[in-house]
Amino acid sequence: MGWAYCLIDAWWDKQIGYEKTKELADYARGKKVRLLLWYNSAGDWNTVKMTPRDKMLTHESRVKEFDRLKAMGIRLLRLTFSAATVSRWINYYRNILEDAEPYGFLMNFHGTTLPRGWQRTYRT
Repeated sequence: MGWAYCLIDAWWDKQIGYEKTKELADYARGKKVRLLLWYNSAGDWNTVKMTPRDKMLTHESRVKEFDRLKAMGIRLLRLTFSAATVSRWINYYRNILEDAEPYGFLMNFHGTTLPRGWQRTYRT
């Protein structure tokens, strides 16, 4: 179909699992397709039960997950948030981006407030 990316949506961690998702990533890479894995931003503000959740809450949990994803050959992540402009949300977005940068991940923040000027800071 000529697709460059394919979204693996909510519950992939439970319904497919990490091992099979790695197999899928390997297969997709052979077809020149990259997987985009969905994550729930989680936290006590978020009542959405879909997983994976709580993997992006802290620096330690992000690094652990990013190490795992890098080893799986994943390069793209889609994190779903609530749109908010309060500084704690903006700081949360920035902290995630700063932790993702050394891994070379491409990040898709879904449901966020529109960032302004970040393309000057976070280049691909």
